[in-house]
Amino acid sequence: MRHNHLFTAAALVVTAAVTAPYYAGALSGEVAFPKIDNMYFEFTDAAKTELRLMECELPEKTEDSPYEPMAFVPGVVGDAKVTSIDPLAFRSPDGAAACVWIPRSTGISEEDLEEISKNTNFPIRFEMCEAAVDGLVFEKNPKVQDELSLVACYAVGDIVVPETVDGMTVTGISESAFENNQYISDVSLPDTVYSMGSKAFCCSSVSSVNIPQHLYVIPKQAFYKCTQLEKVGLHENITRIDPEAFSGCPFRLSEEYEELLFGVGSSQDTDQTGTADNWRYAFNNIKGSSCMILTKYTGKATDLVLPTTLNNSEVYGCIIDLPDCVDSLTVPDTIREINVSKLSDQSLKKLIMKGGDTGISGRFAGSKIEEAVISGFSVDSGGFEVSANMFKNCSRLQTVTYISGDSDFRIQNSAFMDCTSLSAVDLPDNCTSADIRMNAFDGCTSLKELGDFGKLFSVYTESRAFAETGLQSPVLENWKAGAYAFSGCKDMTEVTVNDSTIGESAFQRCYGLKSAELNGKTVLLDKAFEDCTALENVYIGADVTSRHSFMECPSLYKINGVDAYDTEKKEFNPDCADLVYKHFAGSNDVGFINLYVQDRVKAVVAECITDDMTDIEKVRVLHDWVCRNAEYDTIDPSDKLNHADISVFLRGVTVCEGYARALDLLLQEAGVDSCCVSSTDHEWNIVRIGDQYFHVDTTWDDGDKIGYYWFLKSDDELKAEGGSHASWKSQVTSSLHKQCFDSVPKCSYSVGDVNKDGGKNVADLVSMSNYLLGKGGLDEGSEALSDLNFDGRTDTFDLVALRRKVAES
Repeated sequence: MRHNHLFTAAALVVTAAVTAPYYAGALSGEVAFPKIDNMYFEFTDAAKTELRLMECELPEKTEDSPYEPMAFVPGVVGDAKVTSIDPLAFRSPDGAAACVWIPRSTGISEEDLEEISKNTNFPIRFEMCEAAVDGLVFEKNPKVQDELSLVACYAVGDIVVPETVDGMTVTGISESAFENNQYISDVSLPDTVYSMGSKAFCCSSVSSVNIPQHLYVIPKQAFYKCTQLEKVGLHENITRIDPEAFSGCPFRLSEEYEELLFGVGSSQDTDQTGTADNWRYAFNNIKGSSCMILTKYTGKATDLVLPTTLNNSEVYGCIIDLPDCVDSLTVPDTIREINVSKLSDQSLKKLIMKGGDTGISGRFAGSKIEEAVISGFSVDSGGFEVSANMFKNCSRLQTVTYISGDSDFRIQNSAFMDCTSLSAVDLPDNCTSADIRMNAFDGCTSLKELGDFGKLFSVYTESRAFAETGLQSPVLENWKAGAYAFSGCKDMTEVTVNDSTIGESAFQRCYGLKSAELNGKTVLLDKAFEDCTALENVYIGADVTSRHSFMECPSLYKINGVDAYDTEKKEFNPDCADLVYKHFAGSNDVGFINLYVQDRVKAVVAECITDDMTDIEKVRVLHDWVCRNAEYDTIDPSDKLNHADISVFLRGVTVCEGYARALDLLLQEAGVDSCCVSSTDHEWNIVRIGDQYFHVDTTWDDGDKIGYYWFLKSDDELKAEGGSHASWKSQVTSSLHKQCFDSVPKCSYSVGDVNKDGGKNVADLVSMSNYLLGKGGLDEGSEALSDLNFDGRTDTFDLVALRRKVAES
């Protein structure tokens, strides 16, 4: 039965240290009641062989506890077995939810536990196990009677695992028993333990531990990423240590133990070692057989071939540990396994494996290897694949040839990342598809061609699989390319995509890309071609679908080889107009889109603006044009169609960002400085009129009738409204928008605050009256403050309007 981990570290526990008996009259005469800390028991038979748990007071829940309160009921107390629990046994001092672990040997049924739950006035949960003591939970060894394996730990601090529990011997530490436990420190294991599962202490806070005398094998990732582990008590009987057993730990193996690094098999190994023909070797028990493992070469050969036999024994495998004189190594097909974990400190340049079934454990990462002809079988994963980080940072690696593998070839995360000299990876002959994971070839700047990957029936890639490689003209046939898959491939000049799905920003920042051909039922996701500044032409088939896939491609003027926009007729070319509407209506900074927007902006300004208009008149007229010609999209506001420069001019349907972008472009064309600003959920404009700055919100002024409530507002007026206008910041737009201001301007005064004292009052009426009577002037550059009807002049109509505002205030 597989143990279900409910928690990951220590708990508040009721321990099981037997103290003096507790006496009370329970049966005939005076009978002893055994007591275990906060647990009290009653004998249920005259022979005193069976016990009932009568009372258990659970500990209080404390803030520094990682768990709910727990109790661990023993299976045996002294010589008596616990066989029942009183329905009213459990009490909680604070009513906190609790968990009680109960041995299966008690024979207590689910019906009994349901009855106990009904009689308990606080939340209680029961978990069954083979045995439990001192916060440690055990299950039976399925192969050996009366042997236990530790499966979980809910104790805190220093842990002492007992040799026996309830009369059974503790012989194993199960897989992941202490994994992720951040509440343990020193751990003492009994010498009765002879087996340990992978990841037993993985990512835990263990700081010191002993390896039991009968534990001969330290398995895969047993202490992986135990970042506080500094002390490990090893012994001379250890025969095999997995290469990843202590990976990511401050603890380091001494040289004598490094020779034992190899893929782990059985827990029962021999300790025979020796030297012959310049090779050190050891015999390990692998799957029940004693096998010779070569552990170190001490000779002077430059081109080395592994021996198939040594001292009349067949060589099973080899830990590649070579002197600097060895340039190349050949592995015969009879060798079953090699370990390459130590290559990063060696000078080996060439590795040739003759057998497709020879397994590889460890990684080449950071080594000086230049050429590898190898099997695709990974001992670490137990299957045919290129393991994660296998060749990462092998800057001298030029070619890799795989002589075996599955038809679906898997390349895991960062397998070839930053192999800057890599020019080719040759796949097995039987390979028809590839599964390429995150960053697999990221940074392989010498990889100019896809090679065998371009010949496969289908290819799946994850994020940045080929990012920043040297690919020049890839052809993708039946690919499913992940996000940023080819991002930053600066040498790429053209790409052909057939019947493929291209992920978000897949070709982002491919600055040299000039042409893209898209055929068949290709699907392009968001920003697939983003910031491709040199892209000039796109061939798009009729069945291609896209979702706002072209952004910031300012050199793109052609579709299917013809100009997409006719600058003389000022319209889209009829041969590709449908493609423009289908694929580019939500694009910003695309060459032919920019031409269209610029021409439309100039046409609107020429139609609406005259030379004799003041800036305030220009702002009002263009504000009105946007309100008349734009309609808010209430159906799908988040659609990128609504967030582009072109939205108002092409479709007339948009959202606040489209309103603001349109007004900004129109004002700047009319000679009025402006910018776009945004809050968390809204966007509008700030404009400069004379020396004053004002907020203008065309979106909120666009109603059944054009309004001016949100026209020429000050900062204080906007903040007083709160909500979407409570705060704002500069909004990034596109290259069509000028950067008129170094920072977001302050809109200090509201229209009507003629004397700029911060309010609209009688003093402003006096100032305006004196101006109209010729008795005073207005501050130069602040004329807009006295133009309350926005007609470009200050007159009696403005005085009447100001009088009304003063009266209202």
